[in-house]
Amino acid sequence: MSDDGPLDRRWIGRWLIGMGVIHTIAGLVFHGSALGEIAAAGIWNTLDAQGRDGGRSLAFWFLIAGFILALLGALVDWIERHHGGRVPSLLGWSLLALAALGIVLVPTLAFWLLLPPAIAAIARARRASGPSSSGPRRA
Repeated sequence: MSDDGPLDRRWIGRWLIGMGVIHTIAGLVFHGSALGEIAAAGIWNTLDAQGRDGGRSLAFWFLIAGFILALLGALVDWIERHHGGRVPSLLGWSLLALAALGIVLVPTLAFWLLLPPAIAAIARARRASGPSSSGPRRA
């Protein structure tokens, strides 16, 4: 694939990896005391499923979300590298849905950072599949 512009460059996966790394670092910085409490309590069975554990569950899910985002980013980067920058449209639509839900529920958080890779993934998929995929299929 030629390098015709920013949509052709391999950056969507790297963007998601970056978000995951930053999310994890923020979790360590802002929830370090809760993570310390988990370690001090012996790790095993130290979280409460209803979140009544003084922020320990929040710290855990903050780190897990960062890890999963970085893992997803690594997979997307692999797809971009091995498939000429093309990623499945499902990825773009899923990221867009996640961003929209997060922005509506908690507009002060960084869910809006999912919009650029979501839109780029949708645009790439549409461009890669050609004009016939922009409308309904004809028999």
